[in-house]
Amino acid sequence: MNNAVFHRPQLAAEVVNLALGRNALGRAGAGVFLAGQRRIGKTTFLLQDLTPALQSEGVHVIYVDLWANKEVSPSELIANAIARDLAEAQGAVAKMAAAIKAVTIHGVSFDLQDVGRKAGASLADALKELQASLGKPIALIVDEAQHVAAEGKSMDVMFALKSARDTLNVDGKRKLLLIMSGSDRDKLLRLVNTPRAPFFGAQIHDLPALGREYSAHVAGRLVQAHPRLKISNEAMDAAFERFVRRPEPFEEAIGQAANPLAGPDADFHARLNFEADKYERKLDEEHEEVLEALSPLEAAVLRWVLEHGPGARLFTQNALTFYGQAVGRSVGAGSARDAVQALRNIEPPVLWKSDRGDYALENTDMLRWYRKRMDAGT
Repeated sequence: MNNAVFHRPQLAAEVVNLALGRNALGRAGAGVFLAGQRRIGKTTFLLQDLTPALQSEGVHVIYVDLWANKEVSPSELIANAIARDLAEAQGAVAKMAAAIKAVTIHGVSFDLQDVGRKAGASLADALKELQASLGKPIALIVDEAQHVAAEGKSMDVMFALKSARDTLNVDGKRKLLLIMSGSDRDKLLRLVNTPRAPFFGAQIHDLPALGREYSAHVAGRLVQAHPRLKISNEAMDAAFERFVRRPEPFEEAIGQAANPLAGPDADFHARLNFEADKYERKLDEEHEEVLEALSPLEAAVLRWVLEHGPGARLFTQNALTFYGQAVGRSVGAGSARDAVQALRNIEPPVLWKSDRGDYALENTDMLRWYRKRMDAGT
């Protein structure tokens, strides 16, 4: 079965209309913020659907993935992408061939021969120059934008983008469109939900998970590749749900189940459900292994976070009392802080800390697993 992309043109058109201000009910002046869990096809949508839809409107698109290299600061990743496109645009315009030697975008310096108008150009200067060179609006798509809110990751670049937006978008004309995606809605909220946030007041829209249209699309491709199989769209979608609506493991499982050497054609759906069983066990075992490796106090802290959700305060008297009851001894703030730090130092980390000092789960899948276990009474 080939890996044809499942396109979502209607969803892309809705996001484009929001970004361009055509949706009277949407407040996208501060930018469009899209939240969607990991591995549900978010990046594919941004690159394969949203980018072409914006380009068809005459918009130049810059795409940056802040998780492409976690060792590089968000400021540098964003600035590099802008500087690269500016250098390419200026290279195509003869009158700009004598531009300056270096650009500094929010503390990040670029030794580029043809970037900007003057040494030390700001991010707003670089974007303004790029927009003028291209003669068209620019859309900056920042994937995994919540990464800037983590401790040690400067939020300043977002304030710089806000400044650039305010500089370029005057007289009702949108020359700079900011589109931010995030795999954790609660972390993305750090960009919009307080007066000190760079995009205070902006709305976060939940990116819909792939639904029945996608599972039917996959079923159609499967029938084309293996006409001998009798496929039920209903059964395919039920199986897809068990893969948490994640296309990659779902399609890998289909490849296993549809293998002619795997067994009789009539047993395809039974084999696919068997693959779903394995996937669910794999997810459960990953979280169970994390929990089993923790000390009693670390496990108590984790459970407090799971039970109290985003914004849980970890060092209140109520929290310390909970930890003490869990481990059978008195727990002070110092011991609790050591446990919290240990949860952040695990590879991969269990807890995430924002630049404001609050905590959240690093992997929100663990909350889904915990609630499933609670519902089952286990």
